[in-house]
Amino acid sequence: MASITIHSIKTINNGCSNGFRFDIQDYRQLGDKNLSKTITIDENKLIKATLYFRDEIIDHRETGQRIPVLNVSIWTKSGESTMWSSGLGKFHHYRDKKVSRRDMSVLQKITEDITDDFIKSMAVDNIDDSILSVLDSSSGIISHEVGTGKSETTKE
Repeated sequence: MASITIHSIKTINNGCSNGFRFDIQDYRQLGDKNLSKTITIDENKLIKATLYFRDEIIDHRETGQRIPVLNVSIWTKSGESTMWSSGLGKFHHYRDKKVSRRDMSVLQKITEDITDDFIKSMAVDNIDDSILSVLDSSSGIISHEVGTGKSETTKE
């Protein structure tokens, strides 16, 4: 794995806006050079926004271009210290800012436009409690959505 210096991380962080920082955890675990920001909702929930590059693929082929992508997900505390994300969250692609090679300065420039309000508007809680409410244990009836918004009830 390639290495990065503390000086390089400080330089990257100095070029970021709106509280974004180099994501050291992603770098150490996956080798990815991303920018991220967390917004605490309460002691058990936070929003994580991650800005990174994705290879552009058209008709199952890589074009050689890289598209900046913002991913926003909600993380929930489970147990004493572990945080879990339910689902992938929501994505915003900056197709008008695609480049031929990954350039951290492009991501740094994009952070100028990503406000807390924008991040919060993208935050989607993917925990779906509806699966728990469809089973009525006393009647043995399972209700589920079918087609385009119609409800169907089945006797088990």
